Amino acid sequence: MLLGIDVSDYQGRVDWQAVAKSGVSFGVAKASEGQTLVSETFAANWAGMKAAGLVRGAYHFFRPQTDPVAQANTFLRTAKTALGDLPPVLDVEVSDGVGARELNDRIAQWLRVVETATKRQAIIYTSLGFWENALNNSDAFRGHPLWIAQYEVDRPILPGNWSQWVFWQYSDSGRISGVQGGVDVNRFNGPIASLRDFTQGYLWLAQGNRGPLVVALQQKLKRKGFNPGAIDGIFGTATRSALIAFQRSAKLSLTGVADAPTQRALNS
Repeated sequence: MLLGIDVSDYQGRVDWQAVAKSGVSFGVAKASEGQTLVSETFAANWAGMKAAGLVRGAYHFFRPQTDPVAQANTFLRTAKTALGDLPPVLDVEVSDGVGARELNDRIAQWLRVVETATKRQAIIYTSLGFWENALNNSDAFRGHPLWIAQYEVDRPILPGNWSQWVFWQYSDSGRISGVQGGVDVNRFNGPIASLRDFTQGYLWLAQGNRGPLVVALQQKLKRKGFNPGAIDGIFGTATRSALIAFQRSAKLSLTGVADAPTQRALNS
């Protein structure tokens, strides 16, 4: 498993070259919080991670009492993630007095805006205790990649009927060269090749797309009993027809686009 860190303004200036030399493979920086707060160190961290050759990601700290659409737009204006970066991250760790049902709905609103804009399925960061207590252990988001925070355990316990974790924050007091004081340290659940594949995945696919992600989509459709035509990595009319037929069988919106709900259903 690979080592990574996540940082915010609390860490101040980070020497990402030193971080990379210490054996860290990826970093995630706080981009925004609530409706208006933009991290003062995000721009420097974003550029620094790339310059150091690290896989990089950006997260938004969710404030449930604030308009989730406005929050999503603040994140999108701040963090320009793309293929090669980690998918957007939603940090859900406070309820701010919002009840489970409304909190569930507001998380879904943020995800919908960000995923529609980026055409990628976002990562959800949370902890077991918070998810169980504040969200009644909701399983509404189990198809999203999970970043779980849990300390002093040999392996994390997963909330919300998630079957696996992608990232595990196992300490909030790690010591890493290039960072002053303690820092959150994390593991990625796989080797470096899988991490780099992960930065290329969770992409929405539509007619006209080409490449290995389309090959994987065509293979999944075929395994589900829907004929996409040739497995050639070209999203043409045959693949679109097969996708719509699958969406109809799964009672999904007939978009002809392999969006987040469709890809979750194909992976189930």
